[in-house]
Amino acid sequence: MLISQILQAKRPGVVVVSPETSIRSAIAEMVRQHVGALVVINEDERLLGVVSEREIIRNLDLEGSDEMATVVGDVMRTDVPVARQEDTVVSVMEVMTATHARHVPVVAYGRPIGIVSLGDIVKSRLNETTQENTILKDIARVHWLSG
Repeated sequence: MLISQILQAKRPGVVVVSPETSIRSAIAEMVRQHVGALVVINEDERLLGVVSEREIIRNLDLEGSDEMATVVGDVMRTDVPVARQEDTVVSVMEVMTATHARHVPVVAYGRPIGIVSLGDIVKSRLNETTQENTILKDIARVHWLSG
């Protein structure tokens, strides 16, 4: 299965913010859009990084200043791996595992066009495995009946 097939099952586009967005606004956007991560882009719509619930929680200083006023650019993950539509789900899964990434932006021509999460990858692999299992059972049944 290809990443493009996962994107087809998701809502179109990707939720983006600028690096100057406050953490407070980023959280509000995540809640409003029902997403766990936002893609951070510059004014040319080029990928700068990803900010997720994980980065926000890791950067909370419970005893310090108002972290909600911190900007996304200060806490986003910049070493985020990227995927292309023509990448396989298995190859992206391997990259996610190696880099401990839970969200991978999908880029085309240097601009983000979507994002896949670990949940999307697991769901895709589960569907593939279920289909393969059904096919193997059908083959075994036909072989047993004709034998």
